[in-house]
Amino acid sequence: MKKIGILVLVGITLMELYVTPIEARAGAASESEFIELYKQAHLQNNVEMFMRLVYMNGVTEEIAEKIKKMASEDFKDKLASARITPKRENQITEYIRDGIIYRSNLKVIGNLEIKYEGNSRISYLPIGIKNGVYYFPATVPAGKSKTLIKGTPMLDVISYGYQVSVFINGTRIYSGKDASYSGIIPKGIKKGLNRLNVKYQQISNPRLKKLEVKVRLMEKNKNKILLNWRAPNPSGAVSLNFTF
Repeated sequence: MKKIGILVLVGITLMELYVTPIEARAGAASESEFIELYKQAHLQNNVEMFMRLVYMNGVTEEIAEKIKKMASEDFKDKLASARITPKRENQITEYIRDGIIYRSNLKVIGNLEIKYEGNSRISYLPIGIKNGVYYFPATVPAGKSKTLIKGTPMLDVISYGYQVSVFINGTRIYSGKDASYSGIIPKGIKKGLNRLNVKYQQISNPRLKKLEVKVRLMEKNKNKILLNWRAPNPSGAVSLNFTF
């Protein structure tokens, strides 16, 4: 079983609260240098070294502080390994939060896969290239959403012992096997009727059997559960409606 985290370097500054953006910083000249610099930052618990790998175009002071906090929390787990992997299918590079569209400030070309000692957690940090230099992209405000609700729509999936794909309003949000997942729904949730589709199949000789899918709306420190579904059978496909 794996616990997978897709770490999107995010900020929640509203457009009208913009301050002067921070200038872009060093990055790395090659994949091997990028991996080595990340490892040094993690092993030394050096957040400022990590920040020199982040592409800062459009990033405000407030967003930068949130990225630093994310890195500091991540560094608490001891590093086991880090390597660059291809971009994941349907990887989130844009989402809506509190009525604001956030978008990656670099095209994502792959991920830094990070494993930790003493647990099964795996993190994937997106990677981009600018003028031949490797960076971690950041997501920055790109405009206001006119049609979607405020708050942060989230998808939680526990698929221990199952292969599963989850779609919301026709967009595949997650595909995985024998893992747990929690992430932002990139296209948000519409006001009114929404549709969730789940396709699932139990894997051979599972150590655990649990499949649960939850849609929730995160507003500040509160969560509103919009849908909570558990698999009644070893395999199948379901289509469920939920409203907001």
